[in-house]
Amino acid sequence: MVKLLSSLPGYEFDVVTFSAWKKWFGKDNSFEAVVNENFGIVEYVQVPGILRWAPMGRFGPLSKLPDSYRFFNFLLFHKAKRMINENRYEVMVTWSQPHSSHLIGLKLKSSLKRSPKWIAHFSDPWVSNPYFEVKNWIKRSNENLFNRVLNQADAISVTNEFVITAEKGFSNTEIRRKVHVVPHSFSPTMYPCEIKIRPNEPTILRYIGSFYGLRRPDPIISALVELEANEPGIAKKLRVEFVGAKLDEKALRDIQKLKVVSIEVLPSISFRESLGLMQNADLLLLIDAPMEMSPFLPSKLIDYVGSNVPVLAYTPPGPSADLVKELGGWVASPTEMDLGYQTLKDALKVITSEGFHYSPPIQVVERFKASENGKTFVKIMEQITEEIL
Repeated sequence: MVKLLSSLPGYEFDVVTFSAWKKWFGKDNSFEAVVNENFGIVEYVQVPGILRWAPMGRFGPLSKLPDSYRFFNFLLFHKAKRMINENRYEVMVTWSQPHSSHLIGLKLKSSLKRSPKWIAHFSDPWVSNPYFEVKNWIKRSNENLFNRVLNQADAISVTNEFVITAEKGFSNTEIRRKVHVVPHSFSPTMYPCEIKIRPNEPTILRYIGSFYGLRRPDPIISALVELEANEPGIAKKLRVEFVGAKLDEKALRDIQKLKVVSIEVLPSISFRESLGLMQNADLLLLIDAPMEMSPFLPSKLIDYVGSNVPVLAYTPPGPSADLVKELGGWVASPTEMDLGYQTLKDALKVITSEGFHYSPPIQVVERFKASENGKTFVKIMEQITEEIL
């Protein structure tokens, strides 16, 4: 959100959001200068008293309608309602994840005498999200909430075309007219200016982010085991880093099988620091869960695009696989272990070749610059506010 909305010259956005009230939420101050320079009022709502100790995710089935944040929505709602009445905004934007933020938009839309035009932005799918496994009345309730948001929002934005196909709610002709594709963005000015020169050092493969659910490091570990067995000379020149990822016992046991490749599991770092690590890798890793098709085009991949470093992706067919191929990277399905090894071998052969210089197609990179996507977002705002301008 910060990258996109801070790229819109002539527009000022005020923000209302939660202050991080759980230690495990994490707090990243590396955006602070950008926020202070490009945004107006930023209200961090504190969760009061005993509510701070409420166990997230432990409200039973209600935690899936659509998430636990909905139980704290009333705090943001009252703050946002006051700000709207005082400032008479022309547009309000609700941004997910979490999807419960859109429920605040619904309530504001119905309770205000003069509601701003509403853009509901979905960074991830909602009902069709393969990580969001719900059944029976919980699924029907989510479908109902999702459809209410689609009907009441003045405009809807999603990160890629696959989401439009995956979500049944978008099949309605009237709804489809309101849907726009606004991909995740990168901002070139956020990357460090200097790139370190690492002569005669190992080839660095770097994964930045977390593992959860079915998303596991198995594809790359399996490929590295095969590489050691078949190409030990290449393997001993590698250093593989998992930055900000907690590995479970199985993954740690699998790593023990590696005798030559250097493996490092590093703690979480700030977003700005992660951009520097991306730039100074030789090969960036994207690892997704094994599934038939993945509708995700994650913001991390777009940050990879801005780093100008090639990508090896273990990802199913979908927008991520398509983009990595467009960028001249390498793709293998997480389920095809034999192909995963060969794909790793192919990538290493190229990036370690003498005189290798990575130069992705400029037109592909330009599509994901915040300044370009900002133009699309401005058009959406102009379109829905033309009747009140």
